Amino acid sequence: VKTTPKVTPIRPAKKGGTNSNNMEVCVFKPTSVEDEREITETLLANRTVVLNLEGIEVDVAQRNEGSGTVNYEFTNVNPGKYTVKVSKANHVTYTTQITVSEKDNANRKLYEINLLGDVNGDGRVNAIDVALAKNIKAITGYEKTCADINGDGRINAIDVSLVNAHSKNVKSIWK
Repeated sequence: VKTTPKVTPIRPAKKGGTNSNNMEVCVFKPTSVEDEREITETLLANRTVVLNLEGIEVDVAQRNEGSGTVNYEFTNVNPGKYTVKVSKANHVTYTTQITVSEKDNANRKLYEINLLGDVNGDGRVNAIDVALAKNIKAITGYEKTCADINGDGRINAIDVSLVNAHSKNVKSIWK
């Protein structure tokens, strides 16, 4: 893979000798959905792909989707285990492990990410999110991560206070 404004290959720093852990990670900064082909070919070559969507215009990246939705499709992915990581500024990163089999290639998987503080996933940080953050027994998994504003692994009065201040436009929790 060549280095271009859209693709940055990352190779092991160790030079010379043989290394059984040869790896190549390609970071793509797509500018349109047409970049899908190059990304898919890189996956098919058994290379790790990281998509850098920072600064991409939503209307450039989406295909027949609603506002704020980005849709990428990878076809003919080799069977195996993969890590899917979806992230965007001011959002809570979602990471999952998937196993692709021959029959999975026809299936589509949807991964959604929430704004930091958007505990219920409705696209807004408001009083509902404050109430959910206060009632930590009512939320689990990814919802808890969305409520953990300071990233200390716990939901407490500090997080509730930060969600509350953001919902009232007093102080933004986003950088």
